[in-house]
Amino acid sequence: MSTDSCVARASPAKPIVCIGEALIDFVALTPSTLERASAFERAAGGAPANVAVGLSRLGIRSAFVGKLGHDPFGHYLFEVLRNEGVDVSCVVFSPTERTGLAFVSLTEEGERDFLFAIERSADTYLSVADLDSKQLGDAGAVHVGTFACRYEPSRSAILAAVAIP
Repeated sequence: MSTDSCVARASPAKPIVCIGEALIDFVALTPSTLERASAFERAAGGAPANVAVGLSRLGIRSAFVGKLGHDPFGHYLFEVLRNEGVDVSCVVFSPTERTGLAFVSLTEEGERDFLFAIERSADTYLSVADLDSKQLGDAGAVHVGTFACRYEPSRSAILAAVAIP
């Protein structure tokens, strides 16, 4: 288990609900530091969203719960998740906050270099009111990302989500 997420409870017969951030990764096309990178490719990212996709690819039912910006990047992420077979019925779009971004490169030495543009992005505005208690209560496991735990109201939403029996 990675240090940026946790599983609150597990049951393989039920869907796994992944809650937290989905963001756009801009990945450098050639090895270098971000300071020197000149070309990037867009990719879907965010640990909880990535886990939901990975589970779906393994044939395990999964759902993603989170808030995306009502912007081209948020709609792109929604479509990627949906096309990968992830239940997106509880994804919420924010009309005012933007979808989070991350710039990523792999240096020539093999080290990863990140720059996040996620402060006060849409995922941090997920609220308790955005949660579907039935979906969360029916989950076999709840997987949580930590970026969304950094701010309110998303921190309270995540704590409420994992407390649902």
